[in-house]
Amino acid sequence: MHTSVYGNCQSILPKLENDVVLAYDFAYKLDHASIPDVLSHIHYGFFSYDSDDRYIRNFLKQCWKKKGRHLRLLTVTLGSSGCLAYDGKEFYRHRIKPVQPVDTMGAGDSFIAGFMHRAAEGADYKKCIETGSDLARETVLKKGAFGE
Repeated sequence: MHTSVYGNCQSILPKLENDVVLAYDFAYKLDHASIPDVLSHIHYGFFSYDSDDRYIRNFLKQCWKKKGRHLRLLTVTLGSSGCLAYDGKEFYRHRIKPVQPVDTMGAGDSFIAGFMHRAAEGADYKKCIETGSDLARETVLKKGAFGE
């Protein structure tokens, strides 16, 4: 199940965490008050940020310290710079093939959909990230992410 900081369903996560795999999109809300509580119930966390720098790497390490027993991976989408993921031990950096975007609406959701599809198939994190990146790349080439 995928939800986000905008879904306002943090209160039901404890009821779901043992029955479904939970993917949660925090978007750019790196300072949101719900982060510690949400991290204690989810399996995959997604954030958005602008660059791979010391701040975001430290942020992911601090988030990992607040994790619950289910958390498998934290991922930060970095726009045209690709993404960065952290599993509590090591960072995974993925750069994307450059494209000229038409519209970036839906790119993050497409990334998460592709990632989670591969995760549900049992793929390793690198394959999940590649698939999410490929789907996001396709999305940004379409106006309004709906195609023609």
